[in-house]
Amino acid sequence: MNSSLGKYSEKFPGSSSYEDIQQRAHHRNSRELLDTTCRIANTLKKYGIKKGDRVAIYMPVSPLAVASMLACARIGAVHTVVFAGFSAESLAGRINDGSWLGGYLVLSRETHGGVRLELQVSARCYSRAVPDTTAADLKGQELKSKPKEGTLDRTANCKAVITFNQGLRGGRVTELKKTVDEAVKSCPSIKHVFVAQRTDNKVHMGNLDIPLEEDGLERGEFSKRETDEYKVAIVQARINKSNSKSFCRVKDLCLYMFWQEMAKTDPVCPPESMDSEDMLFMLYTSGSTGKPKGIVHTQAGYLLYASLTHKYVFDYKQGDVFGCVADIGWITGHSYVVYGPLCNGATTVLFESTPIYPDPGRYWETVERLRINQFYGAPTAIRLLLKYGDEWVKKYDRSSLKMLGSVGEPINHEAWEWFYNVVGDGRCDLLDTWWQTEFVLEF
Repeated sequence: MNSSLGKYSEKFPGSSSYEDIQQRAHHRNSRELLDTTCRIANTLKKYGIKKGDRVAIYMPVSPLAVASMLACARIGAVHTVVFAGFSAESLAGRINDGSWLGGYLVLSRETHGGVRLELQVSARCYSRAVPDTTAADLKGQELKSKPKEGTLDRTANCKAVITFNQGLRGGRVTELKKTVDEAVKSCPSIKHVFVAQRTDNKVHMGNLDIPLEEDGLERGEFSKRETDEYKVAIVQARINKSNSKSFCRVKDLCLYMFWQEMAKTDPVCPPESMDSEDMLFMLYTSGSTGKPKGIVHTQAGYLLYASLTHKYVFDYKQGDVFGCVADIGWITGHSYVVYGPLCNGATTVLFESTPIYPDPGRYWETVERLRINQFYGAPTAIRLLLKYGDEWVKKYDRSSLKMLGSVGEPINHEAWEWFYNVVGDGRCDLLDTWWQTEFVLEF
């Protein structure tokens, strides 16, 4: 992934196009994404995050969330993205999961001269290659204590959390930092909480918290004219509150610019050398069918799968704009918002809002404005939009669409027909995918 990001930053102008809740597009090309990724990576390293450490990311869909995932991958840290709508209890459970509870090591097969093991702890299953251990030493052996450093990775036990002060969803403000504060009270492994600004509202900052403020002005990101506009707009926004046009200009100028801590760091961070079977990330099941289970995805196999399915299943061609509207808190967002498209140098759309905010035409207005070629969404959203009728769809130009995709549970007949005939005008291929849990991706 790190080599792909570097390669495409030089070769292609591919980018991420971030669609915020106010229907404003913020574009980032590969060079800018790499720069942000390296700055975050160096910030994490500055505060002691190293290869093998776990980092929880509790953020909605945004460029900084994507860059945070890539920054962890760049330094060999394992990211655990937690859906930003989950409660403090759910977040704490995912941070703490993996305390050493004991278990059995069961030999399954030899890999790269070592032994692949299954460590069964509580209701979860975690696989890991242990290179310096023989089969005779381990077969059927019961572990009574924590393993030696470097012989077997533990599971979650996150060392840091990256979050925003607040989130915006469907016209509502969500208190992300407050949720994190409540969660880390019961998370002794957390050493740092990195807090970025999504809104202008102040939040409580404790001993663990590190402010990651926007710092585009100090780094010369804007011209003198824009800087003067910014200063005037700040004053006007404070007078007229957040409804003023000036406030929107402030967000256009500095929304998701580089954070204060990042501005002090080097924009170059050499990628960590990783084995093909090293962990890339851990993602938890939703918990709807029992205790959430953390599933490990390793480096090479996962990236190859995500890259090839994005390219061939979705018939991606260089220059296409790929629009997956899933949240990065789910495997679909990992695979088809972040890793798959970026591995192929694609322009990927990050969608922050909901299907019906500010109105039921939001998806299709975005398709028209960004000229999206592949649209990938959930059957639940399609069924919801179907209830609002055809007029919200036909109001917008969807001629750029070449392929439609449905992801989640199997789509029902009525929703399929509407999606194909109304949204796709009966001319777009429709891909129906389901059972894409955090454990396995199946088509």
